[in-house]
Amino acid sequence: MNSLERRLQLGLTLSLIILMGGFWIAGNQSIRMLTEDFIASRLKHDMENLLATLVLDPDHPRVRWRRINHIYNQPFSGHYYKSEAK
Repeated sequence: MNSLERRLQLGLTLSLIILMGGFWIAGNQSIRMLTEDFIASRLKHDMENLLATLVLDPDHPRVRWRRINHIYNQPFSGHYYKSEAK
């Protein structure tokens, strides 16, 4: 193999390694940001749903059970809350 061909192959190999590494990092960051945005929007939606069911009496705050979304009563739905009973 002559010197010029070897240098071209080495340059191409290094360029491809750098390019593929850049694509991997960009893809990883994109997936992470999309996942975090999805989780944050789901938590915000859950918070708004639960806050809409609250009755904030100064002595005894409570949840209006009839207004709560049915998903919170479904087993294994991933939507849960804890009611503090007194």
